[in-house]
Amino acid sequence: MAMLAGTAALQKGNMRRPAQLRPALCPDATLIDAVQQVWNKAYQGGKETGFRHAHLTGIDGGWTAQALLGAQTQDIMPVTTQLHGKSLNPLVPRALKALGFNAAESNDIYFYAAGHGTLLDAPHINHKTLRAKGFHLAALGDIEAALATALHIRYVFNKWTLGEDFCEHMLGLDAEDMADGTFDMLPALGFTEEQIEAANTYCCGVMTLAGAPHLKPAQLAVFDCNVSPTAQIKMQAAVEPFLSGTAAHTVRLDYAMTIDDVQKLILSAWELGVKHLRLYRENGSLLHAIAPVAAAQNTADENSEEYQPTASQATKISA
Repeated sequence: MAMLAGTAALQKGNMRRPAQLRPALCPDATLIDAVQQVWNKAYQGGKETGFRHAHLTGIDGGWTAQALLGAQTQDIMPVTTQLHGKSLNPLVPRALKALGFNAAESNDIYFYAAGHGTLLDAPHINHKTLRAKGFHLAALGDIEAALATALHIRYVFNKWTLGEDFCEHMLGLDAEDMADGTFDMLPALGFTEEQIEAANTYCCGVMTLAGAPHLKPAQLAVFDCNVSPTAQIKMQAAVEPFLSGTAAHTVRLDYAMTIDDVQKLILSAWELGVKHLRLYRENGSLLHAIAPVAAAQNTADENSEEYQPTASQATKISA
């Protein structure tokens, strides 16, 4: 493609030639056509108006921008089953269908992860048992409205949702108890932890596919979002031939990863033709490592006989 040739010409002097797009290896012919059309259009526009730099296409790493564009994954990485609030990633139903699950089985899996969004027929804590505790229809309506965005039913049962007057006179709760920041209304109404969790699973779901009905352990790997650093680098290498720029992706490393492990990752990225590699080691900020060392060095210097403070240090010491 013209755009590929133009980009390669601008990148002379590199130790390795950037990975080129090989259409024969792409399983989606429509994706190849779309990429060619976009790049050729950009190349023609650049010939007419000029190029500021060689990066005409890339992947922005900002999740806010990706969400506004309707992205279903973040960067090149798969995201967890929870995408926005309590909604599952739209790719999950598609994956379940591809795995051969029928509509009823997919619904069971969906409701296990995302919940039914209501306590109407929930076990133990439902409209019938709540009516027996003193909840009238208006209070049940307030509860149901709040459950639409709640991640746990505990967050709904409080004096702010129901009103202090209702809680005191209809439910018989003490005002001083409710003023305590650790107050939990559901146990105060007589529900056990097991009953609360069972009702919460029905209403709000568990927000994970692990343990879902019908889903076999081997199939769970399809939805696994814990991608190893090596796999992330391979994914970046697979995506970047479609881009004249780079994938703005950060490979997150475990804190226990050694220098030798990091060197192997860097070599692997170089061999695969990754254009830009960005690594972040958990808890590896330089501020955490340098500040204690610098403080200890200053203390040791001040305790030595040969220590001569600078003008600013002398001012601070005299003050």
